[in-house]
Amino acid sequence: MSIRLFTFIALSLICFSTTAQEIAIGQWKDYFSYNTGVSVARNGSTIYCATGQAIIKFSKDDNSIDRMTKVNDLSDVGVSALRYNTSIGMLVVGYGNGNIDLVKEDGTTNISAIKRSDIIGDKGIKHIHFIGGFAYLSTGFGIVVLDLSKEEVKDTYYIGNNGSQTAVNAVTDNGTLIYAATEHEGVKYASLSNPNLVDFNSWSQLTSIPNVNGPFNAITHFNGQLYVNFQNQNTQQYNSDTLYYYNGSNWLIDSLVLSLDNLALEVGEGKMIVTHNTSVDMIDGNHEIEKNVFGYTFDWASPKHAIVDGENQFWIADNRFGLVRARDTWNNEVVQPDGPGTNNVFNMHMVDQTLWIAPGAVEGGSWGNTYKNWGTYMYNEGSWTNFDDDNIAALDTVIDILSVVVDPNNTQHAFIGSWGDGLLEFTDGSLTNVYTHLNSSLQTRSPTSTWVGVAGMAIDDNSNLWVSNSFCEEPLSVKTASGTWRSFDFGPSLNDKLVANIVIDQSDQKWVRVNDVANGVLVFNDGGTPTDISDDNYRVLTTLEGNGNLPSNEVWSIAEDLDGEIWLGTNVGIAVIYSPENVFSGSNFDAQQILIEQDGNIQVLMETEIVTAIAVDGANRKWLGTQGSGVFLMSEDGTEQIHAFNEENSPLISNNIIDIEINHENGEILFATDKGIVAYRGTATKGAKAFNDVYAYPNPVRETYSGVVAIKGLLRDTDVKITDISGNLVFKTVSEGGQAIWDGTDFFGTRVQTGVYLVFCANEDGSETIATKILVVN
Repeated sequence: MSIRLFTFIALSLICFSTTAQEIAIGQWKDYFSYNTGVSVARNGSTIYCATGQAIIKFSKDDNSIDRMTKVNDLSDVGVSALRYNTSIGMLVVGYGNGNIDLVKEDGTTNISAIKRSDIIGDKGIKHIHFIGGFAYLSTGFGIVVLDLSKEEVKDTYYIGNNGSQTAVNAVTDNGTLIYAATEHEGVKYASLSNPNLVDFNSWSQLTSIPNVNGPFNAITHFNGQLYVNFQNQNTQQYNSDTLYYYNGSNWLIDSLVLSLDNLALEVGEGKMIVTHNTSVDMIDGNHEIEKNVFGYTFDWASPKHAIVDGENQFWIADNRFGLVRARDTWNNEVVQPDGPGTNNVFNMHMVDQTLWIAPGAVEGGSWGNTYKNWGTYMYNEGSWTNFDDDNIAALDTVIDILSVVVDPNNTQHAFIGSWGDGLLEFTDGSLTNVYTHLNSSLQTRSPTSTWVGVAGMAIDDNSNLWVSNSFCEEPLSVKTASGTWRSFDFGPSLNDKLVANIVIDQSDQKWVRVNDVANGVLVFNDGGTPTDISDDNYRVLTTLEGNGNLPSNEVWSIAEDLDGEIWLGTNVGIAVIYSPENVFSGSNFDAQQILIEQDGNIQVLMETEIVTAIAVDGANRKWLGTQGSGVFLMSEDGTEQIHAFNEENSPLISNNIIDIEINHENGEILFATDKGIVAYRGTATKGAKAFNDVYAYPNPVRETYSGVVAIKGLLRDTDVKITDISGNLVFKTVSEGGQAIWDGTDFFGTRVQTGVYLVFCANEDGSETIATKILVVN
């Protein structure tokens, strides 16, 4: 175990034990990475670090860690800048899309004027500077002034030539003049006493500075002198920025930070902190480097922003490790909640509440390589284990992990598919096997290549592993439970095709997604004998009537529901194969689209959506993820919409859904998006096979409790009746999978009185029954 991993685990166990706590039904939870630090701020002993999708909040007083996300304190994701105003007691949060949050102890005020504006181009908040009770926000179009007491936008300054938009990277002042470092028009300045700073004529360009037109990315005042950083954007020249300062008569080059790239300037505790791309300097009042951090004890540094506290410690927003506390290069540590290695997700798989993640990515519709070696992540019993090149050296060269499947008999045993490096097998925290063309039936892209692409896997009831193998002559392989490998040839039509997701249905048929304009889905039946080809059968379903009748060959997702029906997500909505067992019979297996009534019109379910993910909950309802409209929960037959979650009406962090996975034990639905994972605690769980462990939670129901009561351990579609102690019926329902929900009210919507309530449960035909009790206190 690396030093970095040890430090991370120690802090997460000591400071963030609440991670394992379950959320209530109807509530949300985040599963974010906290590694990509971008900005840091301080309020006395409290440190805030923005990590893109969240903010780490760390108390130096008791070493406690909290997190601020869209699930609780924030209104958005993609934090780009932070600053704390101590006089008002407010954390100002700026986002890359122009959104703004003002966070105080009594709540958060969202100011979305910039985000909602019709401004063309970059609206992102790049820097925040306070002058009195006002926050000056540097944006991609100019300066926006917030009145923090009134919590509203006061002014917008378009300071470009002739009043045009110009990108402002940072703002500072000296009590008399306000200065703005711009991307294309040098340093602009104006008098703070001028009542009309909205007028661009009030602003002048600082013409005495070298490289007069910039770009300048950072600016500050320190020891009575103005410091401005010229950012050399020549991609062929690294570590070539120039930090200028004005001594009252001349512009000088700060020789202390020559041959470096300077990302940020901060002044605090009588020091100037200069953040470089790989190090941080602390410059004292005598213009000497008092302290320098050029790396960490656990790895090399990648700082984005840094500040100093009253104990002369650096607090660094690091782009690889999140928040880092450092006294120097040899005395430092990572401070962050537990989380996955990155927010990137391509595929998830959960078995018995253990979640594995494939975090890879592909380039464009042709699925080109991105060459990311992020490894893989596992979430179990409230904590994360990240398998990457820090703790498994062999993963340093494994790229673009796209698929994962967990052994249903051992959640510590998983197979990981790489887009180029074959198939990896993990057992009990170790990489135990790597399968390529050299030791398995997997094949390379061409005879002269070593590229082996795996984008889909599934394990059948006999513990055989099925693997989709793209761009080769035999695109499906199996590794039997005994370890024997063989591959399958489906003729010229599937040679060299991209094959992805695999679903194995109740008839042991393999449904394989084919990413091809002429072929939609491959259905394969091995006859129950994977190593015997004599009883094999296959069919490629297309848009042709009698051969699948798919609404489109562009199939994005496949799922089997609890009744054995196959649901297909396409670029034109949903299609269902109601009799998948008939695929090889020659008739009555064509896909059908679902018709729904909306606004008095009959239309096809999701016909304008790309359905990227389908998951079936314990009540046989369908969770449908889309490429741009968020998530929909549909009834069992798909005709009724129960929920619609998107960025605007929920804590969902992106409308682009990559994958959906369900924790069938507690009803939690995990949504993998292009910005990370969030979860919603649903009402349905997996139905039990028998009434062996039926109970209600919470129980007793206290007078302060306002949530729902869950009756757990039920069979699917259990009939539930609740009566008072005298036998008067107060509520009845049918379980959603293995769980029934009661809101604590009677048929008239009135909260029931204090007392003991009896819960009577019966299966669909009444042959099995059980009863339990709930104590309600009002």
